[in-house]
Amino acid sequence: MKYTYYPGCSVKSTEIGYENSLKACSEVLEIELNELDDWNCCGATIFPKLNRKAYLLLSVRNLALAENYGKDIVTVCNGCLTALSKTNFYLQQNRDAFEKINRVLEKLGLNYQGKIKVRHFLEILIKDIGQKKIEEKIKKRIRGVRVAPYYGCQYSRPFGPEHPENPHYLENLLILLGAEVVDASFKTNCCGGILTIAEDNSHKLIKSILEDAKRLKADFIVTICPLCEINLQLFQKKIGIFIPVVYFTQILGYCLGIEISKLGKEIYSFKGLLK
Repeated sequence: MKYTYYPGCSVKSTEIGYENSLKACSEVLEIELNELDDWNCCGATIFPKLNRKAYLLLSVRNLALAENYGKDIVTVCNGCLTALSKTNFYLQQNRDAFEKINRVLEKLGLNYQGKIKVRHFLEILIKDIGQKKIEEKIKKRIRGVRVAPYYGCQYSRPFGPEHPENPHYLENLLILLGAEVVDASFKTNCCGGILTIAEDNSHKLIKSILEDAKRLKADFIVTICPLCEINLQLFQKKIGIFIPVVYFTQILGYCLGIEISKLGKEIYSFKGLLK
């Protein structure tokens, strides 16, 4: 299956392990990800508060470029998923804004038609590839470990592919891989997003997530968003609660038999738990 891949900024820099594991899993599962040429930052989630027009232009340029590929656009970042999906929705509902944006795009030699879908790679795995094909490719399973799934707040809302309060694709995948999945009521709670950089109060959100994971005796947390992973890892020392955090593509890659050195540094923090 073929898709247009929009990486976003973080998986090309601090979270390169996420992208490495994504590409390794895609190769095994015969998923063709064609990276969007000349993509730009989507503006993430705080930029619309600063300049809404510029925010729309950042995202719609990516969407217009992607439409030329004729395939769904796929990302592994919840912030990118939200920014692109929100722009898509807003412009399709507001004809005046749609036309104004296209007049700007024309100067760049682009045209936006609003025909492309924005999707998370997790959805691709469950809905398009399917659990049966994934199971056929599994080489080993993660037995005897307790895993806390963590989606973050933007994957399933407001434009996500699952129930806004109770998504389940990640649990389905982890169970397929052999994990004991804990009932994490915090799985769609906010981690504070970009505000953790400047506001100590937002660290309370991270603390509550880590505390709940510990209370449930989870051996590690599995997430699907680079900013969530950064926040849950970065502030553990300050908060005083320690638990490994890993991307779902890294766990999947391990179970697909991919060499551990190709799955990113995060996996080394808990590889002793994997039997």
